[in-house]
Amino acid sequence: MKTISRPVKKSKVKRFDFVKKPYYFSPMRHIAYLAAKFVLRGGDVRIRRVGMEGLKPPYFILANHASVYDMATSMLVNYPHRTYNVVALDGLYDFTEPLMRSIGTIAKRKFIKDFMLLKNMKYVVTRCKDAILMMYPEAKYSLQGATSYLPPTLGKLAKFLGVPVVSCHLSGCYVNAPQWHKIYNKRPKIEAVITQTCTAEDVKNLSEEELQKKIVDNFVYDDFKWQKENNVIIDVPYRAQGLNRILYKCPHCGTAHRMEGEGIRLTCKACGKVWEMTPLGELKALEGETEFSHIPDWFDWEKADVERRVREGSYRFEDEVRVKTMPNAKHMYRHPNGRLIHDNSGFRFIGHVYDEDVDLFFDSKIQDGVHIEYPIKNNDYTDSVILYTQEESYYLMPVNARDVITEISLATDAIYALRNEKK
Repeated sequence: MKTISRPVKKSKVKRFDFVKKPYYFSPMRHIAYLAAKFVLRGGDVRIRRVGMEGLKPPYFILANHASVYDMATSMLVNYPHRTYNVVALDGLYDFTEPLMRSIGTIAKRKFIKDFMLLKNMKYVVTRCKDAILMMYPEAKYSLQGATSYLPPTLGKLAKFLGVPVVSCHLSGCYVNAPQWHKIYNKRPKIEAVITQTCTAEDVKNLSEEELQKKIVDNFVYDDFKWQKENNVIIDVPYRAQGLNRILYKCPHCGTAHRMEGEGIRLTCKACGKVWEMTPLGELKALEGETEFSHIPDWFDWEKADVERRVREGSYRFEDEVRVKTMPNAKHMYRHPNGRLIHDNSGFRFIGHVYDEDVDLFFDSKIQDGVHIEYPIKNNDYTDSVILYTQEESYYLMPVNARDVITEISLATDAIYALRNEKK
């Protein structure tokens, strides 16, 4: 799809139809399976099932989300059953609405209350008896390849759907195709572990809180740890390319946004310290102390620093942003540059959209996460913060600030927790 640059009036923009019932053209499951096999060709994909004996659809799968390999692996896991996937509208834009609807996609915008989504999910488990409903509950890619924020409403959702709950742990997807560079290892080693977390009796008899605990306790993963324990060698010459997008702060000198990941090395441009990323996904300093050999530990150190600044009230981001909007799955519209401000109160976007001045506020008390996108080579956008309303997706791309969207994501989580007094 191409971005449209010409001015357009808001009244002329066609909105996506979220009311439309999910549709699955039955033979597409075979085509989707073959497509997944093609994407993962040359790789080693192993599937292990735990407590799944005798379980037949409908049931509800919750999977971790960290890579473009997730969807292809899931198709192999669930075949030959039809699988209805909850997918962000961005995914339909990338692969076209007709194609994505034909394989059972249920579209949504992220981090907003969506009653039509709940209605369509219930429709799948009650009316499509031979189908599986699948969802990525983290709602965004795991930036560091390990467990991230899970919404506290999963137990309530399980109770509402009234079908068994299954966890799908995908290991190897992240380390073979991480979000921070999106350059893929063409021969991935991947392991999928499928576990029945909550039986039909559990869903019927346990409380929402008890179901929530069972789901959360069974949703723990760390892809770099898995890589080391399973001796998965990824000896590609670009494995640290773009690593600065998540490891943006130097633990040696404390300078932020001056890191550079190139080839197999991560370098601080402020103090000159260099780390090398090994084929087992570990970091080793070329000189002096290796502060963090495990990438998620470095990430957690950055996270703790952001949380401290949020608690102190010193966190704030402001920059000019390039602006695009995506009202439907067919078109993206380019608009004049605007301004994005983020602090403990929430996000504020000031701009000129669809030939109208806008001043939008997104309250941090209800903003329990934010979707960010790192750029794809030759794509028409750079590092992006995406904010959603019921009718619109706002792609906001910082113009002057560098490697800030990971910090913005961490701050959003920390501010929401602070304002709602949650861990």
